[in-house]
Amino acid sequence: MKRIGEWKLFVLLLCLPAVLLSACHVSTVDPPETKESGQEESRQGKEQQEEGNGEESDPAQEDMAANAAGSRETQADRLAGGGTGELTYEVSSLDRQYTAEDGTVIFQAKISYPSFSGPAEGTEAINLFFRNWVAAKIREYEEGEDSLWHSALEVYRESRDSGWMGPWSEEYRVSSVRVQSGYLSVLLDSYLEEGGAHGMPCREGYVFRVRDGQPVDLTEMSEMTRVEWDKLLRARFADLIDKEDASLFYEDASERIKTYDMGRADYYFAADGIVFYLAPYEIAPYATGYVEILIPYEEACLKEE
Repeated sequence: MKRIGEWKLFVLLLCLPAVLLSACHVSTVDPPETKESGQEESRQGKEQQEEGNGEESDPAQEDMAANAAGSRETQADRLAGGGTGELTYEVSSLDRQYTAEDGTVIFQAKISYPSFSGPAEGTEAINLFFRNWVAAKIREYEEGEDSLWHSALEVYRESRDSGWMGPWSEEYRVSSVRVQSGYLSVLLDSYLEEGGAHGMPCREGYVFRVRDGQPVDLTEMSEMTRVEWDKLLRARFADLIDKEDASLFYEDASERIKTYDMGRADYYFAADGIVFYLAPYEIAPYATGYVEILIPYEEACLKEE
């Protein structure tokens, strides 16, 4: 009987690491293998057989597959404001890898996007917007000779014997989500690596009316006109150029800002106001990054929803 007891204890100790590993796996955000992974293998297999057979993926199917394969990370932040009730959101992530004929990974992408829930009726419209946004990104990666996948493949074929600098990659992340006066602001940041000296950052900012989920522009949600906004933004960017270290900007930055189309200055909501930004190379070199100014909410004159 004693030997049987020792044997049970030995088996229990052997199983314990497996149990712990299983628990760790559940806590990760890596999605299990789904139909999406099979579609990816099929798509890569077609590329290995032939450079291009002219077939295009079904956007509706891609949209469904993107949601099936997305992993979710629940955010602790709860969003409230402007009579919208309490909103919460999760971040879904979709990973893709694309290979050459020899199996080498030449391009990989990770797309993160928000999914909202709450009492506001507009949340479903907002969620549909981002599902369609993901599907559009996948089409950009895959369809046409100018897609990132095919561009990376062409460069790989030309340089694999002389020094391939890949794989190329792009990653989107949800960097800011905030509700103010009944409007929802979402900022998405991305970074594209194409084997050069440095990658290229990109930002996409979206603002929705929470009540009905419809996108809104600056003049729709503000009491100020487009002319008033242009005047205000031009003055604030000019002040920033005058006050900051001149080495951060191009020598002619002050002149550029006088004629710059302020409609190209994108924005997102921060704690104290609306942040407007200009992308690298607009009035400053790459090393400076995004050039930002803050317009306090009371000065922005937002209409309450």
